[in-house]
Amino acid sequence: MKKIFTKYYSILNIRDKYFLLNTYNDSLIELDNDSNNRIIGYFDNPKLNILTDEEIKILENQGFFIDEDIEKNNINKMFEGYNNSKHIIGTSAKIDISITNNCNFRCSYCFENCFKDSDVVKNAEYSKLHFRDNLINLVDMIMKKGVKNLDVVWYGGEPLIEKELICFFNDVFINICNKNNAIYSNIIVTNGYFIDEILTNKLVNQNIKYIQITLDGTKDVHNQRRTTPNNDDTFSKLINNIILLLQSSIEVVVRINVDVQNSENITELLYFLNEKVDRVYREKYFFVDFGRVFGSDNSLSHYEYEKIYHDLYLLAVKFKFITPTSGVGDLSAFCSAETDTLNFVIDHFGNIYNCWNDIYNFEMSVGNISDIKDLDNIAEFRINNEYINEFGINNVNNNKCLKCSYIRYCRGLCPHTRKMILLGMDDNLYENEQCKLLVKQRIETSLKAYLINKEE
Repeated sequence: MKKIFTKYYSILNIRDKYFLLNTYNDSLIELDNDSNNRIIGYFDNPKLNILTDEEIKILENQGFFIDEDIEKNNINKMFEGYNNSKHIIGTSAKIDISITNNCNFRCSYCFENCFKDSDVVKNAEYSKLHFRDNLINLVDMIMKKGVKNLDVVWYGGEPLIEKELICFFNDVFINICNKNNAIYSNIIVTNGYFIDEILTNKLVNQNIKYIQITLDGTKDVHNQRRTTPNNDDTFSKLINNIILLLQSSIEVVVRINVDVQNSENITELLYFLNEKVDRVYREKYFFVDFGRVFGSDNSLSHYEYEKIYHDLYLLAVKFKFITPTSGVGDLSAFCSAETDTLNFVIDHFGNIYNCWNDIYNFEMSVGNISDIKDLDNIAEFRINNEYINEFGINNVNNNKCLKCSYIRYCRGLCPHTRKMILLGMDDNLYENEQCKLLVKQRIETSLKAYLINKEE
């Protein structure tokens, strides 16, 4: 068989050292200057005598030199796995539920602002009882498909406005899953304001995977961005509520949304959290996650955000708020937006959407859970799924994404990001393959953090 140098590679510069990464199997080789120069020379003039016998042996063992037929087979398997993840119903199901469109906060960048006060929301035919029965019926149908793991994400609006209803559903779903020898877990994405001791004691026994709470800076900055109509001190209340959850051994993920207005304050917030959160909770119950605010006048470009993210990520790793890893999983659909499996995004009227970002935009609804009589026909509700069709990675960027050496890391970008790019509403990362540069920077950031953490 003909040996080739795999196309799945990247040479990274981390802390003034060179590394050769196999982007298919995650193998990582540190290179000295001579080896790096010889490998670069090999790419310019692919003759094996440029490399030493020892280098060739190491490169073969780590999958850089590979039989051409094996590489083609590996690529076919990867693409097959990706396509299967979009259509094959497995043993896991996930339901993202916007349990209310109401919110006690008035966040300036919230993508749901345009839908909150819509007259359309005031549906005379709607009742919580109707929604309750339809949702329980949906979960019953899911269980009959042989599902062994059911995950529910509660969000809104502010989901804890309906905390009694959430707790009711959690108890019902736990019972249904127990009867079917399945595992139930749930996540709450909340602003954290309504968390109290009574709710915490209830949630302890409701299979909570974690609770996500957003902090957008230290006290003054956060309170300007994420406040109530009465301009309450939300920051101090959230900090107290986070400590309450941690003391009850409930995992908390602090989400930090970054834009032009708060980017310079996030470092100070991380130092504050380092002082405030007891180290006993690190790496077990307390974590930090960063996100780029999009669609706002104050949004950072992808390039600006990546530079800021690098320093914030390394600091969060230093404080043990993030545990870095060295590799990625198999190629699969980015999220439920580009699948027609047992993954649902629904609002509290039972309307089904393909993407979180479409919630309460009723024109984007693809059906209602009350119309589902048989899950064998679930694909019919998404037959016009633009995220699979028009904005699927087979149909964007001239079909270059699935052939890219970084595909297992970026998975073709978030489907909604693809949509925004093609509609001219976000940076065109496909132009001149700018996306590759960004993905490479993200990989270098992650590996740098991983290597630093490993040394410690």
